[in-house]
Amino acid sequence: MDLIKSRLLKTKHRLVCARCGMWVRVIETNEVKNSLSCPYCKGRQITATFYSDYDLQKIIQKKHSGQKISIDEKHKFERAWKVSSLIENFGRTALIVLSGYGVGADTAARILRNMVGEDNLYKQIYEAERQYIMTRGFWDT
Repeated sequence: MDLIKSRLLKTKHRLVCARCGMWVRVIETNEVKNSLSCPYCKGRQITATFYSDYDLQKIIQKKHSGQKISIDEKHKFERAWKVSSLIENFGRTALIVLSGYGVGADTAARILRNMVGEDNLYKQIYEAERQYIMTRGFWDT
């Protein structure tokens, strides 16, 4: 479990304010404070994505400026909004769960909803990663 924990805590995330899209920061999970807020709009709707995802900030800014977004962009925005909701409610713990390989917003919500203790949390993340690896070949991309 220590190996899993250290791997999850070293995962890099790109944090973006889902409210204004102005604030962006690449950070490792272990550097995150428990409560996050945007220094520009003071919003607590901070979302996380892959550290190499440069599109999310543009999508959020496009959405909030009133421009029309594509179906794919809408899907990414809705996913980002779910993630921001998890981070707002669970803080650093949500980021730890989202650091899992193949763990998205829905799986993270299920894990966080059933969270009992720290050891159990890491065990559930491990199981979700295992499930993803075993079933990813059957998924439509």
